[in-house]
Amino acid sequence: MSTTPPTSPTTLVAPPGIDPSITQGGVLSPSAWIIVALGAISLAIVLIYRRQRQTDPCELAFKTVSRKMGLSRNEITQIRRHATEIDGASPVAILLSPELTASALKV
Repeated sequence: MSTTPPTSPTTLVAPPGIDPSITQGGVLSPSAWIIVALGAISLAIVLIYRRQRQTDPCELAFKTVSRKMGLSRNEITQIRRHATEIDGASPVAILLSPELTASALKV
């Protein structure tokens, strides 16, 4: 048995409705590469932002305490907004004080 490679090119049969030129070559067009690059850059920016936000000790404490208290997203937003209104107070400080938490959720 001889194992010599075939001398004729291989024929690719594409399913009906698909342009055979699309399935050959496997090379992306320049616009597709740009879209892929923008998607990768966007993903990297989002991951970096999330990592910075999660490593902030105050933010991590706020998330942990608010999760343990069972607060909804709307309530968390209200507490954050109330914290910025009180001369930049920490949202964690508001959560740790029952009076401030109650006043932030009433607003």
